[in-house]
Amino acid sequence: GRIDYHTPEEIAEILSICNAEWKTVVLLGARAGLRRGEIAVLQWKDIDFKNNQIYIAPNKTEKHRYVPMSADLSSWLLEFKQSSKGKFVINIGKTEQREGRYYLTAAYSKLTEDLPFDCFMHKLRHTFASHLVQAGVDLYRVSKLLGHSSIQMTEIYAHLAPADLHSAVCQLPKI
Repeated sequence: GRIDYHTPEEIAEILSICNAEWKTVVLLGARAGLRRGEIAVLQWKDIDFKNNQIYIAPNKTEKHRYVPMSADLSSWLLEFKQSSKGKFVINIGKTEQREGRYYLTAAYSKLTEDLPFDCFMHKLRHTFASHLVQAGVDLYRVSKLLGHSSIQMTEIYAHLAPADLHSAVCQLPKI
């Protein structure tokens, strides 16, 4: 099936209706590929500004991973941290709901319901992967960034890869 993802213009439109906390949620999904549950439990100690990466604790795949931060995500998180309170990056909803994680889905749906395109939390993660593949990043690296247990899970994005076979052959070294 077709992978549903946001265009850069749609992400900009979503960000235009967000407060600081929701902007953080959107950027963690669309610029780092974090899952809803990973966003919900992310703590400030997991963000390494010195090495410009986010530590993702063992999760769905039972493996930890490090996700490098894009420049816009890193600068936003540095700014957002100044006004943040507590150990968690995101403090939307009741703290006892944090482990359920579905509270973010419902709140995000309500936030974006008036936009002229479909929005759902996991679409932000699809956006991250889709934009990487469209930029020519190989599926192996996209798979590692997403924390997929196998590259087969990442192959759903393969049809988005640039299809210019001629330019691929032109990359061969001269002999």
